[in-house]
Amino acid sequence: MTGVGYGPVDPANEETKQVVMATTIADDMTGSVSQQLLKQATRYGLVCQVADSGEHCIQSSLSMADWQLVSQQGGWILVVKGVPQMRLHYAEALKFVERRGKTST
Repeated sequence: MTGVGYGPVDPANEETKQVVMATTIADDMTGSVSQQLLKQATRYGLVCQVADSGEHCIQSSLSMADWQLVSQQGGWILVVKGVPQMRLHYAEALKFVERRGKTST
């Protein structure tokens, strides 16, 4: 393995271990954050599903609702009428879920 412009990367190097550990922790946190958002969405009466691709999906229980939140690469994509609109961070997705959950009950 080589670093960009720095020559070979030693996997035993302490800095490399720290980067790998930080990445692993971030991945774990992203997973647990997604689970927290799914639990909150369920509390608000929203429907949470897992797609065949393994992505999580949150949507309204109302049949006329035309939006979905889809998990993707550590964030959430707002999809309206089947068209991806924007990427949301956890706090933004949570606020969206809170507002939509209150209007669907």
